[in-house]
Amino acid sequence: MKIFIGQIYSDSKAWFPFSTNFQKLLGEKISSRLTASEAFNAKYGAEYNIIFRMSAKRSLQQHEIKGPQRYPKSKTVEYSIFLAYDVITVETDWRRMVITEFLDCLISILKKSRFETRILEQDKHKIIESVLVMPGIIDDKDLLNSGLT
Repeated sequence: MKIFIGQIYSDSKAWFPFSTNFQKLLGEKISSRLTASEAFNAKYGAEYNIIFRMSAKRSLQQHEIKGPQRYPKSKTVEYSIFLAYDVITVETDWRRMVITEFLDCLISILKKSRFETRILEQDKHKIIESVLVMPGIIDDKDLLNSGLT
């Protein structure tokens, strides 16, 4: 079982310019710190992977989680995590805030599916720091278009 990170934004004025490199790296860092949950495997099957979709809404004051959606053809279970765009973007260090909020939501979902999250929780700050210093975390062209700095 692997964890994949994706982004999907329905509001053209509420999105974060993280690159596909960011998505891949974060998914790998999370996957390496988890083992499959017996409860998850019993419900979906050992061959299923999880996709967490990052999204944002201007109207939110706190995050919103949608899912799970089961896709038997691709053998994936998907969750969408909508972050509170207007709350987050007033922060000077919005990148750190986005990743922290996203990971907190992701961990909460994993706990509900009875995954052992202790190592992931212990390493959360290490993961955040390593991702933030990674070259190419932000798509520079998208950053200019986003209005964020």
